[in-house]
Amino acid sequence: MTGADRKMIKEIKMMSAGQTTDIATVAKWNVKKGDSVKRGDVLLEVETDKAVLPVESYTNGIIIDLKVKEGDVVGEGDVLVLIGDEKDLAEYEAAGNVESPPSSPSKSEQTSVDEEYVPIMNPAGGKGVGEKSVPSASGIQAMPNAKKLAREHGMDLSTVVPSNGRFITRADVEAALSSAGISSPEKAGAGTIAQAGQTYTVYPMSKMRQIIARRMTESVRNIPAFQLTISVETTALRSLRTQINERQGEVKVSYNDIIMKCIAQAAKSHPLINARFEEEEVRVYDGTHIGIAVAVDNGLVVPVVRHAERLGITEIAKESNRLIEDARKGRLAPDDMGCGSVTVSNLGMYGVEQFMAIVNPPESSILALGAINTVPVWGAEGWKPVEKMNITGSFDHRIMDGAYAAQFLQTLKSYLENPALMLM
Repeated sequence: MTGADRKMIKEIKMMSAGQTTDIATVAKWNVKKGDSVKRGDVLLEVETDKAVLPVESYTNGIIIDLKVKEGDVVGEGDVLVLIGDEKDLAEYEAAGNVESPPSSPSKSEQTSVDEEYVPIMNPAGGKGVGEKSVPSASGIQAMPNAKKLAREHGMDLSTVVPSNGRFITRADVEAALSSAGISSPEKAGAGTIAQAGQTYTVYPMSKMRQIIARRMTESVRNIPAFQLTISVETTALRSLRTQINERQGEVKVSYNDIIMKCIAQAAKSHPLINARFEEEEVRVYDGTHIGIAVAVDNGLVVPVVRHAERLGITEIAKESNRLIEDARKGRLAPDDMGCGSVTVSNLGMYGVEQFMAIVNPPESSILALGAINTVPVWGAEGWKPVEKMNITGSFDHRIMDGAYAAQFLQTLKSYLENPALMLM
């Protein structure tokens, strides 16, 4: 009997760490096999490119097995630990299951007695076939990129201490080079290179930029997206924002906040906006979870306002203000990110009138908000100045068709131009 065979045993899985971080390293275990835990106890800590994140138990029970060890690379959905009761533990052990040894590779990761197997992530975010560490001339286990960097700088790997106690990584070599007063190409920053009489500057890509690059390439390659643009009069939008801000002193409402409320309202009659394309199926969620594209140093993150349909405009403003502040200060928690269905990206403050945004997989859509401009509009009494804004939606064609998306945008436009309709 395996852990999956007994329904009483519960799996604690790796949560999503957000758009720019889909892998993490197990940094520290706080429990061991046989320990009793309560709901909310911190079982382990994982480290991403942004922060060290706690993983909590969602149940009470006894630790049946630790499925990963410190230093392992894990992705969203990977099983980290099994929790059950004393009967579960006895049956689990009687079935021949043993705790994954904390100092050696798990069974699925073993290659041979002489080779260390290091799990790596494939483009889809799951565990790949793995990458073998390669013994150096001195017999030290080292990753290929670590060996390459050491060779480029003439560094003896026998002088490098592996931080994980098992094999040398590129980061270990970089740390050793730094201690010796030498900068690796990646750490050295920009560098000017001459080629064929021309010069160019190479800027290192941060881990965040590398992940953004991969995810956006994945989106363009795998999602059959289409774009639709509507033009919205913003006179009523501006008036509503002014009225709310005059009455609400402590929280200032932005156009984004009102637009998010209108999106949630429009999604009630167009539920595919709440969908995500996951594991080759369309999953329609029971609420509107709206991502906010927030620019941070050398990248962006997408925190999520959850259940926007349940919140008032000022409540959305409070939550979005908190998320944006935490994003820019690097304080976002895992629960602040992931599981969004539609994202809002606003470049209007930069004077951009219209643009097309790339769908953030596996979400259904992203809405690109342009600047509000005053344009001449012909009416019964002649030309008059009217404030307008362009909204361009990018939609996943696997989830919805053009007519459906167009109807959603029409509904959204009606709420934006007549906010009182949301009260009906």
